[in-house]
Amino acid sequence: MKTFFVCSLLGLISVAVGPAQTLLTPTTASAPDGIAPNGIGATTGELLFSEPYCTSTGQPRGIYSVTSISGTSASVVETTPLPETTNCAENYLYISPGLGGFTAGDVYAAGWNSANTAGEIYKNGSAFVPIPGPYYGHAGVTFDTIGTFKFALIVTTTSGVFGYDSMGNSIFSYPLSSQLAGSYVLESATVAPLSNPACPGCLYITAESLIAANGGANPPPGVIFVVRPNTAGGTQITTVWATTPYLEPENVLFINSQSCTFDGYSYFVSIYAMDGQIRQGSNTNSGAILAFTPAQLTAARGQFLIAFEDGHITTYDGASSFTNFYTNTNYQFEGATTVACPAATGCPATQGFWKNHGFPSNLFNAQGQVSIAGVNYTAGQLHTILDTAPKGGDAALILMHQLIAALANIAAGAQITGVTELGMNVSTAITDAESLLQFGLSQPGFPGSNPAGVTFPINFNSSSGNFVQSSTTLGGYFTTLANVLDAYNSAQGLNCQEGSGLTSGSNIHQK
Repeated sequence: MKTFFVCSLLGLISVAVGPAQTLLTPTTASAPDGIAPNGIGATTGELLFSEPYCTSTGQPRGIYSVTSISGTSASVVETTPLPETTNCAENYLYISPGLGGFTAGDVYAAGWNSANTAGEIYKNGSAFVPIPGPYYGHAGVTFDTIGTFKFALIVTTTSGVFGYDSMGNSIFSYPLSSQLAGSYVLESATVAPLSNPACPGCLYITAESLIAANGGANPPPGVIFVVRPNTAGGTQITTVWATTPYLEPENVLFINSQSCTFDGYSYFVSIYAMDGQIRQGSNTNSGAILAFTPAQLTAARGQFLIAFEDGHITTYDGASSFTNFYTNTNYQFEGATTVACPAATGCPATQGFWKNHGFPSNLFNAQGQVSIAGVNYTAGQLHTILDTAPKGGDAALILMHQLIAALANIAAGAQITGVTELGMNVSTAITDAESLLQFGLSQPGFPGSNPAGVTFPINFNSSSGNFVQSSTTLGGYFTTLANVLDAYNSAQGLNCQEGSGLTSGSNIHQK
């Protein structure tokens, strides 16, 4: 264990921001000897980063801990040594949230193996699983915290995305198609929350063009790929979901409405100096860590933040819209992390409860709407839907009632992470419900044909095209999912008092 004393930890960086953005003045945290950090992770009690990029600098390769950034100096401690190899590597890391059998607080980092021949994922400094090759010193590391991808440890290599369970067993892989592998290099991944309107619970993956990765002239911009829940392992990634405004999207993270902090900051980005400086030795002051407060993230709430290597950060709506958020082209941005909040502990409430209570304000966007299965609804429209009886065995409306209640419960602080009812993960049930209501049949995991007369996405503000008989194939899926969500909203397996610990809206709904 090595301790460094870092002086002048906090300082201002000049910024350029997009239209209508609040002027940001994030702080910087120096690396132990000025060499640039790459991997980064944070909890409410600790900030971790990894360095150096190349061990030829003389600094021991490892993971370092910052215990405070609230003053003008801080003690930085090497907590986890990583193998000393002659190959350079970006040791991206992630702190386990403690889901799916993984132990909370364990640190998973990517790097070369001790033989300097292949990649390895390290758990607290010890080899855990090999990184599928070829490995070029870059592999993203994250966890599914939503549940739609089995709470897996997710490793992103240049040509595929791989999921592992807590024992190191492979549970899924999504390779780039041969055509795309000849055009793009994958960078990082994240699982979107169920509130993401464009693709709830989906796996978002950033990628740069192969031309840019090889330093070629006139490279095209980066792209976003998406894998939907229930996609069978081994399925190739074949379609570009969105094209980014800049060249190299290094990482993607969703910014929730609730922010937790480490020493007052919620979002951190590790930054190198530009290419010509990143291999320099000690005392070059070439590296830094950007730190953003919750107030500075206001414009990004309910969206993704994407940090690009060329010194840009943008918001991203999950579909096709990008907005400049922060720019400093004196640096190249690398790893990023948000500070995870403790799991919610409230008890869900039934649709009957939400018929008579105001919805939590964070269920809705700034325009007072929430997107459910591809359709925007106001609070008043949701209450009208809840007040409408499902006549004639309308399986779609029955499911929508339970879906509204489940989404309201989550927004109000009900426990959801890892919760199962009737043998099914509730997060997965919500994602499946939204997907079927939006796209119908057939789709991964749901074979069959749609009943006649149904319009997708099913719009419950419309007077037609939304009735689904329970005896149809689609109606059978709706009924099964409605039963799972009904069990969740009734707290059937949670052994808690309905509605306890929830935060509902201030106005009681009047029929």
